[in-house]
Amino acid sequence: MASDAGLAQGNVTEEIIVSTVGRKSIDEIISSTDIVEHEGLDRNINSNIGQILENLPGISSASFGRAVGRPVIRGLGDYRVQVLENDLGGGDVAATGPDHPHAQNALAIQKLEILKGPSALRFGPFAATGVVNMLSEHKLLTPETESGGDLLYGYSTVADENAFHFHTLLRNGNWFMGLSGHSRDGANYKIPGFSESALFQKTEKDGEHSRISGITQGTDLNEQGLNLHSTYLGSNLKATFFYNVNESLFGVPWDSHHEKEFVRLDMKRDRLGFELNHGLRGPFDSVTLSVAGTDYRHKEIEGGKAGTQFENDSLNIRLELIHSLVAGQAGLVGFSHYEESFLIEGIEKYLPSADSDHGAIFAVQNFETERMLWEAAARLDKTKIDPEGSMPSYSNTTSSLSLGGGYRISDGGLIGLSIAKNARSPSMAELYAKGPHIGPQVFEIGSFSRDASKLKEEESTSAEIYFRYSNDRWHLYSSVFNNEFDDFVYGDFTGQKKEGLLEIQYKQSDAIIEGVEIELEYFADPIGIFGISHEFSFSATKGELSGRGHIPRIPPLTYQYVLEAVSENWSWLARLRHAASQTDTGENELPTSSHNRVDLEISWIPANGAGLTLSLLARNLGDEEIRNHASYLKDRLPEPGRNINLTVQYGF
Repeated sequence: MASDAGLAQGNVTEEIIVSTVGRKSIDEIISSTDIVEHEGLDRNINSNIGQILENLPGISSASFGRAVGRPVIRGLGDYRVQVLENDLGGGDVAATGPDHPHAQNALAIQKLEILKGPSALRFGPFAATGVVNMLSEHKLLTPETESGGDLLYGYSTVADENAFHFHTLLRNGNWFMGLSGHSRDGANYKIPGFSESALFQKTEKDGEHSRISGITQGTDLNEQGLNLHSTYLGSNLKATFFYNVNESLFGVPWDSHHEKEFVRLDMKRDRLGFELNHGLRGPFDSVTLSVAGTDYRHKEIEGGKAGTQFENDSLNIRLELIHSLVAGQAGLVGFSHYEESFLIEGIEKYLPSADSDHGAIFAVQNFETERMLWEAAARLDKTKIDPEGSMPSYSNTTSSLSLGGGYRISDGGLIGLSIAKNARSPSMAELYAKGPHIGPQVFEIGSFSRDASKLKEEESTSAEIYFRYSNDRWHLYSSVFNNEFDDFVYGDFTGQKKEGLLEIQYKQSDAIIEGVEIELEYFADPIGIFGISHEFSFSATKGELSGRGHIPRIPPLTYQYVLEAVSENWSWLARLRHAASQTDTGENELPTSSHNRVDLEISWIPANGAGLTLSLLARNLGDEEIRNHASYLKDRLPEPGRNINLTVQYGF
């Protein structure tokens, strides 16, 4: 699938997926793939990553206020969805808590690609879920790229937010110099009703307390960033040096009757690295070496003082060789090494400081005939965690395999099946957590902290059947998937409280997740000067623990209809999104009600406007109370109310 988050136009079968072996077009990809082009990112200047992706089938946002929106793919997120920056890890601590953001910012990238199936094993054991790869400008440069740039301003009424972005690219022969920067500054966002749901209010054991209405607490945001790259692009060599810095100060939403002042998170990330791609002769076509060093810091400030500080210094190295050793077909072999030194200090020390190493070797092989497409992938991961103090070290090696095939039943039609056997080592939080985590308002207890035993590795056997068809008038993308887990790691809400917070223990159980995703687009006859398209999408996911009920925070069944009219100067889009009620809840988890969200997007390019584009985006036009079931804060924090966004873009 391809999208630019609601403003996709044209024939998507020509879209090129950079994150696959040999940069395939979308009609040559095994399993499901999604794209968000830079036009969609620009129009969503006032949104986080999760909000941008949630309009795609099978993807939700584990929102945690305005600053944090972590993608959930096919019902799973956190450690099971990898968010990359140009094929490499971001070096942040997003995996240690739902209130911690991905340090990458959507304003700093040019394209988003979401991979599922065998291709995902190139980046980690995530074939059963997916990989989000955020691509910067230097990854997309071609010999035809010219100098240029743009200026972008966006205003959001729901939080009185102003966002700015600038970008410039200068070319001199084979040399490119790119510079971009961004800033966002917004207040607490408005909501149509109460912060706490009525059901949550009734179930609270602490007695009656006042409910905040009309506006949230702890959702303000102030962030800025700068990105620089220098790239040489020759006939046989591409070399890039890059540096980026991102700073963010934002509130962490809090319990409305909590006695303490809410927490603010002060984050900074510096990232420096290079990428070399050299063409080769013979069976090896090219070699790519990518290196990035990251210095990440964030402080959780309470009462004007830093209560807890997180630091993470990391180094990520990745080497890949593209070859044609197997029957002249394209393949890839490589290895990656990721090491980090994690430090946590302060009153909220629910994790130990630790040094860790993650190494992997992997291979992906394509086979193609006139009618058949095949893709096989294998991966071996080695994980080592060495925590401070008397806590035991953890070391484990896991292996993953995946095979996918597709048959071209006609011009534009592809039907296929992919099967994967994946294994994942438990995360540091799942193993070592012990203490209060104020952001999600839980008291976390890992396996080592509970009974001095380590969790087993989590294994999954996943299968997906898909069908895609495209012609000049129709695009159909559909898939049915089934993921069976052995020793699925989950957070068990025990129903008890410690230090006034809900207790969560990391345990294991067999589990099954299954679902359906459908997207149908029809290009109708023009009406006047406007080309008309209709798009309907549907996604449903169900997750159950063996003998323990449902997996918590599984997104509900969702329908979406989009009507779009496009001319040379105008683009009109209306979106109706319906999320059903979710009553298949985990233990001690509350259900969420159904909701309808109506969005309207209008863009205008003035005649002879010399690069000027004006856009008006209305989100949640009906001012519905929307509670995102994938969010840890669904019962205490609804999504933003009616939101009018104005963006002005000038390209040169």
